[in-house]
Amino acid sequence: KINIRKRQEEILKYVQEREELSVNELIELIPASPATIRRDIASLSDEGLILRSHGYVHNVEENSPILPLKTRTIIASHEKEQIAKKASELVESGMTVILDSGSTCLAIAVAIKDKEITVVTNSIEICSALVPTDIKVICTGGIMENRHLCFLGRDANMFIEKIEVDIGFIGATGVRANRGFTTSSPLQYDFKRQLIKASRKQYIVFDSSKFYSANLYMFAGYSDKFTGIVTNNSKDELAQDQLSLMRNHGIDVILSDT
Repeated sequence: KINIRKRQEEILKYVQEREELSVNELIELIPASPATIRRDIASLSDEGLILRSHGYVHNVEENSPILPLKTRTIIASHEKEQIAKKASELVESGMTVILDSGSTCLAIAVAIKDKEITVVTNSIEICSALVPTDIKVICTGGIMENRHLCFLGRDANMFIEKIEVDIGFIGATGVRANRGFTTSSPLQYDFKRQLIKASRKQYIVFDSSKFYSANLYMFAGYSDKFTGIVTNNSKDELAQDQLSLMRNHGIDVILSDT
């Protein structure tokens, strides 16, 4: 099962990077038999993670206004679970916690579901995940952003402006080398900046693949005032260089075991 998951993660990565490629190209790129690759493609298509048409595979995001949560959670899912486990160690009973939207923060919500805490979030998926628990959940409200299943905009920002919490976990969709942490949306930029201001301790959370995925809007720089980051331990040279630079800037770097 691990091999299947890793192989399907690779297929998703190629499809998302190129937006569209042929089945034959995937067969050449992935070290498995053509029959195995075709089964993986069929499985991913059935789940709604990719689209197929006449020998080609297409990125769902390009063709649909809603990017399924499964697409975000399947990639680096093991790493995100380990990051969430490490982040959960920072959360103590009685705390008020802000959780940003995104698959890594969703994993953190699952990891802290048995703690006696209050959670503030703009994520519909996190609210849903915490329904069966005893956690007190406060949702920001705002304008629903369909692709990421969260609330953003002026009302969401104003809600966060009025509160202060013990600890905040803020997701990053990319890391700009030697500079800081990025997101792809100006609305996300505004909201993440508010989360940092509203939290006594602030941790930016992301998996190591984000070192290769810088986006347009940088919501926090290495020299800005925030507590630290939580990510997975990677032997990749770029990741190691950036983590070292973050430490030099006084950022608390917390690494999961794997």
